Amino acid sequence: MPNRDQCTWNSMVSGFAQHDRCEEALNYFALMHKEGFVLNEYTFASGLSACSGLNDMHRGVQIHSLVAKSPRLSDVHIGSALVDMYSKCGNVDDAQKVFDEMGDRNVVTWNSLITCYEQNGPAAEALKVFHVMLEASVEPDEVTLASVVSACASLSAIEVGQEVHGRVAKNDKLRNDIILSNAFVDMYAKCGRIKEARFLFDSMPFRNIVAETSMISGYAMAASTKAARLMFTKMTERNIVSWNALIAGYTQNGENEEALSLFVLLKRESVCPTHYTFANILKACADLAELHLGMQAHGIETCSLLDMMESLEKIFCISNSFFYMFGSSTK
Repeated sequence: MPNRDQCTWNSMVSGFAQHDRCEEALNYFALMHKEGFVLNEYTFASGLSACSGLNDMHRGVQIHSLVAKSPRLSDVHIGSALVDMYSKCGNVDDAQKVFDEMGDRNVVTWNSLITCYEQNGPAAEALKVFHVMLEASVEPDEVTLASVVSACASLSAIEVGQEVHGRVAKNDKLRNDIILSNAFVDMYAKCGRIKEARFLFDSMPFRNIVAETSMISGYAMAASTKAARLMFTKMTERNIVSWNALIAGYTQNGENEEALSLFVLLKRESVCPTHYTFANILKACADLAELHLGMQAHGIETCSLLDMMESLEKIFCISNSFFYMFGSSTK
């Protein structure tokens, strides 16, 4: 195009960001700035969204510095995008700092901070922010409530979760929301309320793999591995999270032979295992003193690690199980 204006550039940056082509969005953002076009709230918000998609805090901080030099610093959309960017990059302190400095906030801003604490911790702060939000007379939406329920699940804060459930039950718009229903099933299951989880699961108009996997984990926690296996068998669609939930359930309940049998079935169905799969299988081998099988599993995982460049956290998880297996085999 021979004639490009601010609107054209903004369309390119936002278009690529909205279609998850974040690197290209940031390239156009940089070119727009280099060619001297004024960056407005739409440009900044799209650029920060691209940084969030890439978990690229380095460029996010650079954009933040440009925002700080702009008269649009107080724009609620930019502020919300900054909170979200720092949240996605795991920087809780800066997310909170931006939030505190904002003069105006909307529900998206509050959601970004609540989700930040729910995903990065401490989860208890997510509940505190939620209560402050209510005191500020800001009406929560389904995103707010789903994050709060997830925080309740991780904290076993069943009473707060039930209060939120009561609020949702009175709202015709939210009552059958699939994301919220999944979150409530997961919360009740993780809090050991398997009967409530099952009742809610059965009452869902549409059930998906997320709710089914939560039920598998819940049954496993309740030492009802037969019910967990039945749920797994009836699933029309499975992913590695579903397989891992049942394998972990077997190892947690000492049914190590079943865990190994399921692992064999997983391989036959060409499902790609994760570090979490191998950690549970190695533990099962250790408990059975099946050193030979454990060595085979470790060999497969070593190849997988080289191929996938697993993070140190994942390697430590597997290594701990591997050392546990060797220690058990020498007793």
